Amino acid sequence: MNFDCVNAEYEYEIKTKLTDEEVKKEIQKVLNIEDLNEIINYNTKIRDEKIKKLKIIKGTSVNQLARVIGIKRQTVDRAMKG
Repeated sequence: MNFDCVNAEYEYEIKTKLTDEEVKKEIQKVLNIEDLNEIINYNTKIRDEKIKKLKIIKGTSVNQLARVIGIKRQTVDRAMKG
């Protein structure tokens, strides 16, 4: 088979993952807070609203957000879906 004749165009999306420190800074910027422990101290409804706003941060995952904030992954996952 002659692959020289194949005229295929490939697009690659470069995915960049943020470090935990970068995620921490992004969370602080998005939520306009200085200490991530503030999130833990919010009541459930407000906490979930704040976590939902973090969807705009590209290059992070639910697991990473939970780790950086210091709460369970299931809590972040539920807040994102809610």
